[in-house]
Amino acid sequence: ALSHRYLASLHGINEEPRCPAPFNFDFEQGTFTEENIKELIWRESLNFNPDMME
Repeated sequence: ALSHRYLASLHGINEEPRCPAPFNFDFEQGTFTEENIKELIWRESLNFNPDMME
């Protein structure tokens, strides 16, 4: 999308940010069951509405 002529004036290839170290996404490699995912979503929702715990 950034190479489209409409955006050409907004993007300079020499102005790209550089990452000092490679990203590591190993934490995303876990295998989850449907129940694990439901539990993770439930716990996350409690951060926004702790009253749901009761």
